Amino acid sequence: MRLLDQNQMSNPASFSGTTDDFLIPDIAWFENIKSEGWRDDISSSFALFHKEPHRLHIAYCVGELLRQEMKMHQPVESPIDSKKTNQLQELLKN
Repeated sequence: MRLLDQNQMSNPASFSGTTDDFLIPDIAWFENIKSEGWRDDISSSFALFHKEPHRLHIAYCVGELLRQEMKMHQPVESPIDSKKTNQLQELLKN
């Protein structure tokens, strides 16, 4: 799995030609959804993934990971936020 930052999202050539899965940091996700035209922004940023939305995953914010670790008293096994990931994947399918 590779990290996909905001700069790469605006340049699809940076993630074309690979079959890797990508992890989107929470702040990069925020940058995509903060404007009124967020649906269009996401659609264009992730156009290459419309046929393979399962390759994109969204990370929890660092604060949430820290809260989980403090509550459980053990490390979080995965930074992937399944709920937000599923929402993104569904959005890209439509």
